[in-house]
Parts: sequence; structure tokens; C-alpha cells
Amino acid sequence: MKKLQTGISTNMDFIKAMKERGQKVDAQFPAETLRKQFDDLGDEVKVTFESTNETILAAVNDDSTESKEAGTVEELIDDIANPEVRNIKLTADMPLEDTLTVDHDLTIDGGGNTVSAEGKNVFKVLGDNVEVTLKNIKIETTGSGTGVRIGNQNLGDDKVNKVILAEDAEIVADSYGATVFGKNSEIDVYGKITVNSTDGEAYCISGNGAARFAGETTVNVYDGAVLTANGGFCIYQPQTGEINITGGTLTGDSVLGIKSGTVNVSGGTLTANGEFVDPITKSTDGKVPTGDVIAVEVNKSYDGGKTDKNININVSGGTFDQGNGYKIREANFTDGITINVTGEYDIMTNMYEGVNVYDDHAINVEPEEPVVEEVQPEE
Repeated sequence: MKKLQTGISTNMDFIKAMKERGQKVDAQFPAETLRKQFDDLGDEVKVTFESTNETILAAVNDDSTESKEAGTVEELIDDIANPEVRNIKLTADMPLEDTLTVDHDLTIDGGGNTVSAEGKNVFKVLGDNVEVTLKNIKIETTGSGTGVRIGNQNLGDDKVNKVILAEDAEIVADSYGATVFGKNSEIDVYGKITVNSTDGEAYCISGNGAARFAGETTVNVYDGAVLTANGGFCIYQPQTGEINITGGTLTGDSVLGIKSGTVNVSGGTLTANGEFVDPITKSTDGKVPTGDVIAVEVNKSYDGGKTDKNININVSGGTFDQGNGYKIREANFTDGITINVTGEYDIMTNMYEGVNVYDDHAINVEPEEPVVEEVQPEE
């Protein structure tokens, strides 16, 4: 629900705009001007008033937004295509033949059911500032299909496309759990994503480093999330994006594969359990896990390998289990690039012992010991 806290009656235009978009609004306006202006909204809008000192609190509920139950694939397709429908609850499993494209704000409650596709994307979220919440649902795909694809390949778009994977939602895929493409794509993960592959080309969450895809994406992993990559990476970021890990359990052959952007780790458990690969070879299409927690590759084919860009890794918490590899291992195939690894002194001292680099001058990781000022006795 959108909220306003204001005493300016001219914000009625905002209320009307929200009505047209099927939104709900809480607003505060001066009591003497409020009631007359609400007459213009129409009979289908319910308005309730509650006095709060000299202001009336008005709750505007637009009945044009709908909630639906879908028991067949055909019903689900129709409901998703209807921009007035903002909530869908599934009452049966949904085996798909084609991808479901969502282009407006929507919450899908799976009701504990499974939505699946063979070798295809299950959901594609692409619209004008769209937020989609997936809860109590299992999403399955096979082959090269993606569970949830977010965003556009057109970097000229400033449109935000966001998916929230709730704590009771799960994605299971062979290759791609969720992908974030375009300029402002974002995913918030509270639930589970599992990928299973035999060739190392599997990613729970991934972007794309090609110019038409490589926007400023955001991946947020929260407490309670579980990312498991059997034969790949939990998160692969070749694009100029940002990864924020504040909690959760991430386990993979390698946990993070980084070619560009920024990584912020402040919590969670990151475990690498894959085979140690040495030497690291240059890759221009995807990335093969190396057995390290964070595997960094500086490659001029990607934004992180350009001389005006750096790769930043910030660690302020979390647990790193390096398994057969290193906590951070870096392969530098481009001169003049700096990888900045920063964090609190005690954390980074431990981190530094688990770091291996291709070029000693390409990574800035050793922490500076904090200066302790001596207290002079009073005379």
C-alpha cells in the first residue's frame, strides 16, 4: 500500500493517479477540503474517514484491483495477462508449454503447488517498474530453461523490474535458477534456489556480461535464504551489478563468480565444496567453478576488466568455508585493474590468509592494523 503523510490538498492528483493504476493509498489532508475532493473519484472507490487532531485520515481502496484463484494453466495465463489482477492463488500444479510473462505488479501464492516447464523459462518479469512477489510456490525447469528471468536486454530502459522470492518459495533448475538482465533488475531472496548440473555451467542467480544485457543489477540475499549450486556457482556476476549478502546459506562448487561490479558480505555462511581447479583459465562465456568461495576473474571482455572500472569486495561479516580452495582467488588477465577487498581488521586478517592472487599488484586486500592512541596520564 502506498502511503502519504501530507497536509497539502493538491496531492489529490496523486490519489487519482494511484486509482488509475489500481493502487491503494493512505493519505492525510486538511479536514475542511478533503470530503469535497473525494467526490471526484467515483462511486467505485470506498473512502473512510478517521479524525486525527486537525486532520482526517482517508483510506482509499480501489475495488478495480482483483484477486483470482487459478486451477488450470489457461486460467493462470488469463489472470496474469489481466493488469487489474494483482493477486493470484494457485489451486493446482501448473505444467506449462510456454513462458509466463508478467508486466505489472503481482503477487502469486502458489498454494504449495508447482509451476514447471521443460527446457524453457517459467516466468519472465518485464514491464514498467514492476514488482512481483512469489510465495508458497515451487518453480521447476530443465535443460537451459530459467526459473525466473528478470528484466530487459535494452539498456536504454530505466524501468525497474524486481522479484521477491519469499521464504516459502523455491526454484529448482538444471542450469539457471534466476537471471537478472538489463539496467535496473533486482531480486530479493528469502527462499530457496537449487541448481543441478554435471558440467559446471549452473548458477542459482546470474547476469550477463554482454553489452546489451550488462546493466546495474542488484542481488540481495537475506537471512533464511538457501542457495545450493550442485555443479556451479550460487551467484555469477559478469555485469556491473551489486551483490549484497546479509544472511543465508550459500553452498556451491564455488559460491561467487565475479567478473565485474561490487560484492558486499555482512552475514551468512558461504561454503565452497567443489574440486580445486588450477590453473584458472580465461573464460569469455560463463565461468567454470574453481573450488574457491569467491572466484574473481579480471577479463577485458567484461566491464570489470576495463581500465576505468574496478572490482570491489567488501566483507564486514559472515562465515567463509573455503573447502579445497581459497576464500578469495583472483585470476588477472588484464593489466591496470585493481580489486579492492576491504573489511574490518579482525575479519580481513583471517580473510587474507585464504587469498591467492595471479598478480600481487592487482589486488588490494591486506588490512591496515587499527591505530591505538596512547592515553597520556594527567599531570
